[in-house]
Amino acid sequence: MSYRLTRRRFLHAAGAGLSLPFLAQLMSACQAISPGSSQPLSEITWSRGDDLRTQDPQLIAGRMEGEINRCIYDQLFDVAPDGSQINWLATEFSSNPEGTVWTVKMQGGTKFHDGSPVTAEDVKFTFDRLLANPEFQHSTAFKDLLASVDAPDATTVVFTCSKPAPLFNLILGEHILSKKSADENGENFWEKAIGSGPFRHLEYVKGEYWLGEANPDYWKPDLVKVNRLRYRPISEEATRVAALRSGEVDIIANVSGELAEELAQDANIAIYRRPSLDHLYLLTQNNRPPFNNPDARWAVNYAIDRESLVKNIVKAGQLVGGHIPEGTVG
Repeated sequence: MSYRLTRRRFLHAAGAGLSLPFLAQLMSACQAISPGSSQPLSEITWSRGDDLRTQDPQLIAGRMEGEINRCIYDQLFDVAPDGSQINWLATEFSSNPEGTVWTVKMQGGTKFHDGSPVTAEDVKFTFDRLLANPEFQHSTAFKDLLASVDAPDATTVVFTCSKPAPLFNLILGEHILSKKSADENGENFWEKAIGSGPFRHLEYVKGEYWLGEANPDYWKPDLVKVNRLRYRPISEEATRVAALRSGEVDIIANVSGELAEELAQDANIAIYRRPSLDHLYLLTQNNRPPFNNPDARWAVNYAIDRESLVKNIVKAGQLVGGHIPEGTVG
């Protein structure tokens, strides 16, 4: 049975996150599009401006890659909407007094999309691959910190650090890869996209769409509220908005504040806002005139009316004092 998306269209006005908050919000949107239905929707399509640069979940730490990979893969830990860390595949963790050895216990019974079990060996393989490829963006957090990873049994992972790491658990949000898939499919195993997440990879056509279907064996079945997810990269904002209004897509992101205000007048469109890590800033070349002169930099600093920009141009957000937003864990 199919379910047409005939109810309110969703505008994701503030940008989507990289983890559980994004997926939970996406599924909430599905529920709101078809309120009162106990059946999953047949398919929803969401869009933002950028396309996937790679399907390798460890190579690039980009937003679009993160959103799609969060649908395909699971993690040891995730982040709740309030920014706190929650257990996901992990059930508990502990460290020695020095903070150099961290032990993570995993739940049993979870499976990859090919039916093979998710074990500590897969976690070890995932992090060993990062250590072996320091050029991967995801390796940055572990450089000169993570010394080794061991899997003494199927549900126990031991991380040994080269120096005290009191907050090491906060960086263990890596997508867990299938060692079996890598053994069977070789170096480019990631093209098969065998994860253990709520959606199975079906097809990716560069520049056109990514398509996934609900994982019928997912260990958190209540999280999945749609049979198929389709992502379409539409670079032009006006084109994305036109696609939303026509019903060609159901959810869009990365919309300017001014246009969001206009869309709010449409009874068929609901705007969802949430805190974002995006921030706007001005970069200057400080090694040549005029900005090699501190007075010039101060002059530009005082000339910019930040409050007016937020109120009249961006029409969303707030003033920030640095690159790390308030409430960031760690």
